Amino acid sequence: IRTDEFEQIVKFMEDNISKKFTLEDFALAGAMSVSKLKYLFRNFTGNGPVAYFNILKIEKAKKLICLNKYNFSEISDILGFNSVHYFSRLFKKVTGIPPTEYAKIQEKDYGQKGTSPFVTSHPFVKSQLTTDTSEKIDVRSI
Repeated sequence: IRTDEFEQIVKFMEDNISKKFTLEDFALAGAMSVSKLKYLFRNFTGNGPVAYFNILKIEKAKKLICLNKYNFSEISDILGFNSVHYFSRLFKKVTGIPPTEYAKIQEKDYGQKGTSPFVTSHPFVKSQLTTDTSEKIDVRSI
């Protein structure tokens, strides 16, 4: 198993976090077969590529919630979800709580919204929180 192949796909995912992809799209980006792609992700993460991509999206959503700059519909749109309802269901599936509850916990634990540090429990998710307040958002920088 080659770490560089895995890292190449993860970088592709991170750079395109606001888009929608299929298994075939990820395999093409990594110049590998779908079966090799699945094998690679199962070995490195315990998840399939699409599940892993969704985890990345939810980790980005957590950062955006902590910024207290966007509502859930905007976050859903920024991250390329078809609907805010699907985003909320996936957020709860990944984190165990709905995004509204996550926002309340962040506010309670850190005194005010937008001040909580971002901590991830997922081993391949980068965890730099940006507090850039510009109107245009580049989710790759979050």
